[in-house]
Amino acid sequence: MGSINVSSQNPVQENGVVIWITGLPACGKTSLGHHLLQGFTKRGVPPLLLDGDLLRSEGDEMLTYSEADRSKASRTESDRALVVAISGALG
Repeated sequence: MGSINVSSQNPVQENGVVIWITGLPACGKTSLGHHLLQGFTKRGVPPLLLDGDLLRSEGDEMLTYSEADRSKASRTESDRALVVAISGALG
């Protein structure tokens, strides 16, 4: 994988940052997320990884990959991402 360029200044100071990785199933989204996690951690930027597969299985109900459930999962994930951004974190 290529390198991740993060300036020496912490880009996540007062405002959080959310990097949302989308794509087809099994296309490497989780692998890319873990690579980004390692890169930011090495540079002193504490990230938070919100893995859609894990979030999908943590709820009160098991969500499937139907259009309705995917839509519900996206709304829930976007709400969590908003909390991350408001908190000033990198997620």
